[in-house]
Amino acid sequence: MSFYLLCLPFFIVSAIHIATCFFPMNRLSKITKVLTMPLLALAVLLLNDAGNKLYLTCALIAGCFGDYFLLRPVTKKKFLRGVFSFFIGHAFYLLILIPLSRFWLLPPWCVVIIVIVYSFVVFGIYNILKRPKGIRGFAAVVYAFMLLLINFTCLSAILTVLFDTGNVADISLSVWLIFAGNMTFLVSDSLLSITMFKEDFKFSRVAVMTTYLAAQFLLVLGLIQNTVS
Repeated sequence: MSFYLLCLPFFIVSAIHIATCFFPMNRLSKITKVLTMPLLALAVLLLNDAGNKLYLTCALIAGCFGDYFLLRPVTKKKFLRGVFSFFIGHAFYLLILIPLSRFWLLPPWCVVIIVIVYSFVVFGIYNILKRPKGIRGFAAVVYAFMLLLINFTCLSAILTVLFDTGNVADISLSVWLIFAGNMTFLVSDSLLSITMFKEDFKFSRVAVMTTYLAAQFLLVLGLIQNTVS
């Protein structure tokens, strides 16, 4: 059975949840939000010949806990637990991405440039969020570091091919899917940070959840395509 067919329950529940995001959060919205990641994890588990099932499942279950803790109203404790859950989820993704990235093949000057750019990005985000203080500010910076670390592995997988062959066509579709998933995650978490640290904007829940669900699916799809034996 194809992965897309196995993901049908995930697609249906995700669509229902996005529809509920146009209205004030209610019980159906909360239930569908918490169900999305377990359904995606189930699709992974039911897929034959896919590698890294354990890491992918753990990443998605951690995402489920993150979704639960960030259900509104979000208290300080719930926020920290949610950030920690997503941090753990990304750590499991990282266990798969590091070997795929081959970042150790990058020229040192390239790594230095990337680190400098990332430093400016973190500093910029910190200022845009009005320099959050205390444990919440620390958690936000640490989580941003994790997101950029994943971005580095995704970017490395692309750059190592370009430095090696100089041909974009040699970059596999799975690598592009993983990169797209990570970039969509960055967009989603940036929007979420604005709603958490500044204020909501019109259709903010729709924007956050649409990009979040797309990001998780693209990451899983890319990683599965890369690891199918």
